[in-house]
Amino acid sequence: MLLPQQLQSLIAHFLGGVMFAMIFSLYSLISARFSRLARCFWTTLLTLSATCVFYYCLYQINGGETQIYCIALFAIGFYCFYKWIYLLFLPFYIRFISLFKPIVHSVRLVKKKMYAIITSRVGLKKGGQEMDNAKASGNKKRSKLLSHAKNVVLIAFSCIFIYNVFNEVMTTRELQQNLAEAQVVASEIEAERADLEEEKEKLQNPDYVKRYARGKLLVSQDGEQVFSLEPSDGK
Repeated sequence: MLLPQQLQSLIAHFLGGVMFAMIFSLYSLISARFSRLARCFWTTLLTLSATCVFYYCLYQINGGETQIYCIALFAIGFYCFYKWIYLLFLPFYIRFISLFKPIVHSVRLVKKKMYAIITSRVGLKKGGQEMDNAKASGNKKRSKLLSHAKNVVLIAFSCIFIYNVFNEVMTTRELQQNLAEAQVVASEIEAERADLEEEKEKLQNPDYVKRYARGKLLVSQDGEQVFSLEPSDGK
């Protein structure tokens, strides 16, 4: 790998770690209001999308290659964001989330009304309230540090898996392209070899060599190549 490509790869890994941390820090604040199934679905989808975009950018630089020290630089970018940049972005995150509060409030209000109607008809209103209280107390007990740790572990394993899959796909595709190009070159070489063999057989004929050496090459109207000898003086 050339030095400019190596530098671009290092910068891309560092900025990739920063961008991953930026995206998933915002997502961790939003996903606290999701159910467990929705959180699992959106975490997987977001991880797949972010990894695909990062791999595409890296593929444009050096063909999608990475090393252990590049992954370490990616982790350093992740750490630097949470160490020095996260507190700067936190007010913007809170402001961004607050823009959607009216919509979320309306959805929750409709959901509660529908749930109240259903539970009142089946006589499970009391049990439903107890379940809601238990869920609320359980959500409060979850710490943010544990949530971040789970997200980081899931992201790391997902990124490694997706990267290996994409690397295998791109490598196979590149090998297929190289094989097709090699087959084209081999066919051209085979055609040239056939032409050379034909010329070799012609050159082994003494009459052909003499006519070619002493005569002039002419082309008839039918496209047939013929030879004619110039008359010599007195002969």
